[in-house]
Amino acid sequence: MPYDKPFKTFDEQLEILKNRGLSINDMEFAKIVLQDISYYTVVNGYKNYLIPDRSSDTFIPGTSFEMLYTLHILNINFSSVLLKYISYVENSVKCKLAYLVAKNYGVYTNYTDLKNIDPSDYLCRNNYINNKFRNNTLERIKKDIRGQQAGLSVNHYKSKNHIPPWIVTTSISLGETIHWYKILKPHLKDELLDYFNSLRCLNPLDKREFFIKSMDLCKEYRNTIAHGNKVFSETFKIELPKRQLQILSHNFMDGINIVHSSGRKGNVAIIFAILILLRNRYAISNFISDLDSVFSLYKDVDFNGKNILTLFSLPDDIIDRMVNMLPLII
Repeated sequence: MPYDKPFKTFDEQLEILKNRGLSINDMEFAKIVLQDISYYTVVNGYKNYLIPDRSSDTFIPGTSFEMLYTLHILNINFSSVLLKYISYVENSVKCKLAYLVAKNYGVYTNYTDLKNIDPSDYLCRNNYINNKFRNNTLERIKKDIRGQQAGLSVNHYKSKNHIPPWIVTTSISLGETIHWYKILKPHLKDELLDYFNSLRCLNPLDKREFFIKSMDLCKEYRNTIAHGNKVFSETFKIELPKRQLQILSHNFMDGINIVHSSGRKGNVAIIFAILILLRNRYAISNFISDLDSVFSLYKDVDFNGKNILTLFSLPDDIIDRMVNMLPLII
């Protein structure tokens, strides 16, 4: 039976690329790259940006193997910066959530009580709104505390007389953190969002929606990156809400079509969401600096008539836009 994708040696793979119009300046280097990364990742992952159209398998004249590899490295560097600051956002939200839960409901939880009916337990179901996610969310948190993968901090506190919420947050995922926020009573949701000065111009309902969508977009990007998938010029399922984005973005979204959903869920959107959620001047300044370092070395490099920021679906002045947003969100 002839297979669509039969095995090919590294030399045969390089010959296929040359026949498709790709120039290879250093055959030994190209072979090492294929051994380390794979043909699919380095070629199929980025070829659509360097071919005339999606129906073609032939590269635009002048496209080199080194160009494809450079895009791959830039995607890794860009993803690493996003992952770093999404993690910062996650930790920040967990800290605020744990503080509010402890302040209002105490520091004790009975992690063997999966029904969550003990009124002295900060995870008691009566402390939260009665929606379809409540019981499952609380039960999953308890199971995370009980599980073998709970983490060193939680396991250490199991020998104490209580496990406070700021320890529990070290063992739960970003998704569970978002669900925990979603089941908070409205006044606690709003109290948490009061920490974000950047959202002060929105009414409470709009604040909540924008916050949830921003966190969900962060989660989608983080999961994509963690599974080794590219974020290069991609759009995602989660989109930031248009009305709030128009109010909050000032000039940040100039030239970005946020009426069309693609302008609210790509790389510009995740950068904006992280800016809004970071809140810390030092962290934001470092985020800007780290992103600038990813692209600055390649800003004058021509990728078959496109610059690197265009390939990442970012405006040429993205760093300036971030700098200009800083005084508006602190």
